[in-house]
Amino acid sequence: MRSFVSGAAALLTLGLLAVPASAEKAEVILIPDSWRIQNNQGNVIVVYTFGTTGSCARLGMDQGWSGEDRERFWTLVANSKTNRKKVFIYYETASCQITSFGLPQE
Repeated sequence: MRSFVSGAAALLTLGLLAVPASAEKAEVILIPDSWRIQNNQGNVIVVYTFGTTGSCARLGMDQGWSGEDRERFWTLVANSKTNRKKVFIYYETASCQITSFGLPQE
C-alpha cells in the first residue's frame, strides 16, 4: 500500500509539473501607421510591427482564425492606417500570436 501511495504521489507531482503555465498576454493600443501587414500563401497573415510591440517584432494569426476574421483584421489595420485611428491588439508574448483585436473606446 505504501509503494502505491508514493507512486501515485510521484505521478501526481509529474502531472502537475507537465501542465504548461498560462501564456502571458500583452496589449498595445496605437495608430498602426508604421506596421507592414502581409498575407502569405495559405492565408497566413503576418504583421511586422517594427518595435511597437516590445519583443514581438512580428505578430501572427494562427490557423484557428477564420477567413472572415482575417479579412476583418486586414480591413481594420488598413482603415486605421488610412484614417489615423488607433487599434488595440492583444497577443501572447511567448508566441507573438494575436489573440484579439479591435477599435478602442475614444
